Amino acid sequence: CCTKTISASVADVYKAWISAKGLATWFGSDVKAKIADKGPWSDGDGNTGEFLRVRENKDLRFTWNNSDAEAPTLVDVTFQDKGNGKTGLMLNHQRIQNRAEADGLRNAWSAAFEQLKATIE
Repeated sequence: CCTKTISASVADVYKAWISAKGLATWFGSDVKAKIADKGPWSDGDGNTGEFLRVRENKDLRFTWNNSDAEAPTLVDVTFQDKGNGKTGLMLNHQRIQNRAEADGLRNAWSAAFEQLKATIE
């Protein structure tokens, strides 16, 4: 699990997740994604997956495949209006097979969220 409060509207934070331009600013310039149910995604690090659920300004669910991981995992991202122009962002990365993988993913998502926060605010 990784959380972050961002001083921006839910719509602005969500837009940073679903647009190619938005993703390039915080997740990496090599990200390719079709943000729709069954839409594929990939990044420059060799991670790939498929969007399973896309609900505007509410949540995203997608698979995460990595050659270093023992098995594909599942990612849920939720966007919550915290009032006063702030958004609560929560990510749960599920089905992680070992502690080293969990620690690596938590560190990577925390760094990505810091970049997202810096980009939006």
